[in-house]
Amino acid sequence: MLGKHKRSDPGDPGHIVPNTKGTSNEISFSVLHQMRNAAAEEGASARPAWEFPHDEVRQRRRARRRGKRLMMAGIVVAVLAVVALGATAVVVNVQNQMDHVARMKGVLTQVADECNELKPYVDTVSAAVAQPLDTVDLASMKSAYEAATPMLSSTADDLRQLKGQLEEVQQHLQVPGDREAANQGIAAINAQLNLIDQGQAIMEWALPAQEAYAAAKEAMEQILRADTLADEATERIAQLNADNARASQEASQQAQEALTQARDDLETAQETMQQLEARMDGSTFAGDTMDTYVEYAQRRLEAQAAAVRSMQAYLDRDKVTLQQANDQYNQLEQQAADMIGTLGATPADAFASVFTAARATEADQWTAETARLAQALSAVHVYLS
Repeated sequence: MLGKHKRSDPGDPGHIVPNTKGTSNEISFSVLHQMRNAAAEEGASARPAWEFPHDEVRQRRRARRRGKRLMMAGIVVAVLAVVALGATAVVVNVQNQMDHVARMKGVLTQVADECNELKPYVDTVSAAVAQPLDTVDLASMKSAYEAATPMLSSTADDLRQLKGQLEEVQQHLQVPGDREAANQGIAAINAQLNLIDQGQAIMEWALPAQEAYAAAKEAMEQILRADTLADEATERIAQLNADNARASQEASQQAQEALTQARDDLETAQETMQQLEARMDGSTFAGDTMDTYVEYAQRRLEAQAAAVRSMQAYLDRDKVTLQQANDQYNQLEQQAADMIGTLGATPADAFASVFTAARATEADQWTAETARLAQALSAVHVYLS
């Protein structure tokens, strides 16, 4: 019935009293010993059902210990395997990074080499567009540019290939310093490609302009030479006779040759100056000066022609032609002197003012690009070192 429980008999071998130590799932050895002793007093010859043979107990204990050791060994092996796999992954990743860095350094070295090969070209364009005109060696400039031009196309192709290689290897780089080195290499390549394109565009007009500036300087040299020859021709007829007339005539003819070259050089400079002014939306800086010198050279050339005719008239005993030629000579020389009397600039000065203004924008762009190249290349050299 509910609420009533049969009291257990303490001598009942199937019952274990709750007077034990430990948890509810444990059986006190003292209880087991009491039950075994009770069974012995009753004359039981066999072991109680709850008591295993000692050998079997020892075997089970050994089995449990062996199982624990095997389990611990398995855990250790598993942990070591995980550690080994992780270490292997780290080693492989480090090795891959080293391979990528080594490849990048090889590409960066090639970038630096390409820059060294391009340097004569860069220096030539720099001289044409940014260097003071009076410091330029035109012959050396032309020679260097002509030597560099044929390899520009292949150099640009090589640089583009190197850029592609850097962009590809950069994707695998993990160290910020390595990635930045790749960025600097790409920046150096971009700067060199820009300089190749800019330089060719610049030299299309800057090289003819340099030649025209040299022509303007040469024109003034020829004018001064003509002055010397004209003075010599005049001195020859201080004591007029046939020999002196012929000597004077020869000096005037030489002056004609010098003035003809001067006029041609001035016309070349004049045409180029007009082209430069057109690049600046038609702005005129010193066009009047150049135009005046062209007209001046022409008047002086005509005056020397009159001097030659006058000496020929003397030799021919043609007094009328002699007088007319002398009057014409004096008139043309005076007109020429009046033309340049108020000019404060030489033809070269006039041309230089226009050239300097025309190249200002290109010079700034070129200088900025060369500075970017120098900065990127410096970073590359520091990284490689």
